[in-house]
Amino acid sequence: TVQTAADTAATQVSAELNRVREEAEKGINDFANNTRTAFEQRVNEMRNEATRQLQMASQRAHDEAI
Repeated sequence: TVQTAADTAATQVSAELNRVREEAEKGINDFANNTRTAFEQRVNEMRNEATRQLQMASQRAHDEAI
């Protein structure tokens, strides 16, 4: 019947919308995780560089004090 066909179509559309929503959520989560990872890596690089600069300055101050 027409009603059965409409119900079937509605079920298929609903399933497709759920699939698209799940894919979108996964994409957003992946993007967020990748962004966070890249940010953490950059922060670590900056921290390491700051530590290196501090050690060099400390060594220079020590050398000049001698």
